[in-house]
Amino acid sequence: LINVGSVLSDRAIPIQGTYCASKHAVKGYTDALRMELEEEGAPISVTLIKPSAIDTPYIHHAKNLLPVEPLNPPPVYAPETVAEAILHCAENAVRDVIVGGGGRALTSMSYYAPRVTDKVMEATMFDLQKTDKPSAARKGDSLHAPSQDGAERGGYPGHVAESSIYTKASLRPWLVGAVVAGAGLVFAA
Repeated sequence: LINVGSVLSDRAIPIQGTYCASKHAVKGYTDALRMELEEEGAPISVTLIKPSAIDTPYIHHAKNLLPVEPLNPPPVYAPETVAEAILHCAENAVRDVIVGGGGRALTSMSYYAPRVTDKVMEATMFDLQKTDKPSAARKGDSLHAPSQDGAERGGYPGHVAESSIYTKASLRPWLVGAVVAGAGLVFAA
């Protein structure tokens, strides 16, 4: 079983409190389900995929209460980075996968320096999540009127990382070990 949550289940950010709460719920449910299945002896792997900011159109379909159009905070990754992680986990039992090095940095910062992270978030995240464009009138949100456009990308105006070296490395730790060992041998020689 593969559930898709968010790095925001590990670290909440301002402006997206409701979204963060829903992702905390996904994480809690996934963790409880995993333990229940393990205790039962069920031969089922349970994975939680935790993407960083992804260039999907969810911002265009979500309810917006800001006076301006919202924006994902950088770094932003391509949807394919999440798809690759999901496919990997469909073939390999992995407990949790953070997609994107930016998400790993955020969760590590929050774990090791939570109060400093709060202050950094307070100083940066409000502005990073807002555009200069006035909020467009929407006909409800995707809860009340699901989108029919089928778009995969959200049109993020900044740089979108098409891959994540961190994610690729975390899914293949043996490869990282081999590279480090090889580099050590070259250095020793």
